[in-house]
Amino acid sequence: MRKMTLAALLVLGCGDKDDTATADDTSVEGDADTDTDSDTDADADPLDGIYQGAWSLSVEETNTGDTDSCVGTVDLEVTMANTNEQFVGLFACDFSGFLAQFNPMEGSVYGLVTQFGELAASYETGGGPIEGDWSGTIDEATGIYGSFEGSASGEGMDLSWAGSLTATKQP
Repeated sequence: MRKMTLAALLVLGCGDKDDTATADDTSVEGDADTDTDSDTDADADPLDGIYQGAWSLSVEETNTGDTDSCVGTVDLEVTMANTNEQFVGLFACDFSGFLAQFNPMEGSVYGLVTQFGELAASYETGGGPIEGDWSGTIDEATGIYGSFEGSASGEGMDLSWAGSLTATKQP
């Protein structure tokens, strides 16, 4: 059987003098397996990806007791290989009361994932007083959850606020 297989291979490997097979011949005898894998993220962290969700903020003007809320969206990108900022994103929301003159409120969120999926993060608005640190968690199955609070004084107002964000990983 072995002699027959060897003889068959020799016959298959021989061609006429006019055989014009080139290096790109894809037959079995010339297959150099030059295809490339399309899976470029085989080593990606399971937390990597795009997360989208809700951003909410409740603000109180402590001198007058006026309150307002800002409800909107947050979009985050997580890249665990980036050691400076493992997640970055943007939020946007609209106030519905006395702070509506500042609509739309937009800003950024960024930070690092610490041990056990905890987040050490910051948020800031485009030049507005609402900024600070927030903390939360990230889990590949359930997403990103965070909360924050703060206060600031300026332009005749004393503000205090609390807020949260939730975002789920997009397919």
